[in-house]
Amino acid sequence: MAEVLLSIEWEEILKQLCSWTAKDIQSFITRVGVQQSSRDIFAEKQIDGYLLLACTENELKDYFQMNNRKVRQMLIENVIQTIHRERQTLPQWHYEAKKTKGKNDYVYIIYDPEDHSIASEVSNFLKDKKFRVFTHNIRYGKNKHEFVALNGPVMARTKDVIFLLTAKSCRSTFTFHELTLAEWFEKPIVTVYLEHVWTNMRSSIRALLADYPSVDFIHQSLHESLTILHAYLRPQMLSSEEPDDYVQKLKQTIRPLASIATYNSNLKPKPSCSTNENGSANHRFVYLSYSKTSEKWNVIHAVERLIFVLEANHFHTGIATANTISNTDRGTDPLHLPKILSKPSSINPNDSYIHGFNPSSITTTTADIRRIMGPGDIRHCRVMIVCLTPKYFRNEHCLNELRLCEIYQKPILVVLLRHMKYYHANNISNTNVSLDEQINTFIPSKLPMTTLNFLRKNIRSSCIDLTTNELFSRNVPILLRRLEAMLGKHRNQVDGASHSVNPNNFSQASEVF
Repeated sequence: MAEVLLSIEWEEILKQLCSWTAKDIQSFITRVGVQQSSRDIFAEKQIDGYLLLACTENELKDYFQMNNRKVRQMLIENVIQTIHRERQTLPQWHYEAKKTKGKNDYVYIIYDPEDHSIASEVSNFLKDKKFRVFTHNIRYGKNKHEFVALNGPVMARTKDVIFLLTAKSCRSTFTFHELTLAEWFEKPIVTVYLEHVWTNMRSSIRALLADYPSVDFIHQSLHESLTILHAYLRPQMLSSEEPDDYVQKLKQTIRPLASIATYNSNLKPKPSCSTNENGSANHRFVYLSYSKTSEKWNVIHAVERLIFVLEANHFHTGIATANTISNTDRGTDPLHLPKILSKPSSINPNDSYIHGFNPSSITTTTADIRRIMGPGDIRHCRVMIVCLTPKYFRNEHCLNELRLCEIYQKPILVVLLRHMKYYHANNISNTNVSLDEQINTFIPSKLPMTTLNFLRKNIRSSCIDLTTNELFSRNVPILLRRLEAMLGKHRNQVDGASHSVNPNNFSQASEVF
């Protein structure tokens, strides 16, 4: 009888059991032979496919009053066979696609349907160069899973993925799914930069594409840009016989997307803040408290990135960052965005944007951070940002600057650059504990109780996690919004009142150092 039931063609057989509706369940249990009283309970409780899968045999007997053991077993058997049939018949494309090796000269173009004209230009050019060009299916499917299942096997066969970045594509759901699928396949992605939309992009796409190479289609002709794109896709074209100016042009044109976007958006860091003769400070002066010594390179680099973001958004940090670019040809580009260096495994040293070019020589910078404004200028700042790490948390400079911040009653924002660990006397535990416990463990004997309370209150209300690249990209906008909110409150106050400090506090400050 079970075989007869499975052979019947009915509407809900096309859907997965977990997505069946209560109506589908009624049809299913009727075919199995469940009695009317039990079916009424199923209907009354609105049991759908998801809830049916959670039912046990005892619940079928006691709760749904299915006293016939044979009917219960038949229902369970049909549910199991339905699940087994789903696993056998539904396309398991991702297993084979993940193992498929991309073929040379096979490219996949990601674009929004409204950008069909420029996509056709790029596609026709590549076809003339003997590439096989693929793109998304004209059928989008009914949901995300169908869309990915339609396009995943096609993308798996390609070697390179081209993304056309426009105002439409940077917000499109279709392109988002295709980009994340390409990242899952670990396909090299090259971005065709067509419009200035860096600030309008999804933060997840911005983080995903920031370090991938990009070709600037804005500041050069379409033919030149397509030629450079062709050279990227076929690096064997670049031989030692190529003119030096041509190779140099390619080197300057193919850069990380973040670098091109920052350059085109004119996000030039502003000069550092300085006080005028009357001692009044710039209203966007943000004091950055961070470790100057004894930190690992990735912490220093996170500080560099934070400084760049703040300066690019017109906050003055009082810090001058002098970039020493390893490639002298890039020395004329002061707007280069520091590369995210905390995931070195994601960059294969054997790969390059163009054959013969070393990506590190194009993107890697070493920054010399020089503080122009010292701790004594904390009284002029509007907000102090504390870049907290386990080492800096126990550093005397951190404690001094926190006490100064309390003396001058400056609001603080705490950013975590590394997770705080609990240090025992004999060993180190990997268990994270609350920051309140960190404070009580590390510095109760070094700071006055008022400073401890001041720090604890601000940490609890304003701690922002920037410990990883993903969290940095996700939480930096939150940091910027909080800074703007703090500065907005400050503007509503009278400048004279905001700068007035008890003269006795200066003698207290001198005792800190």
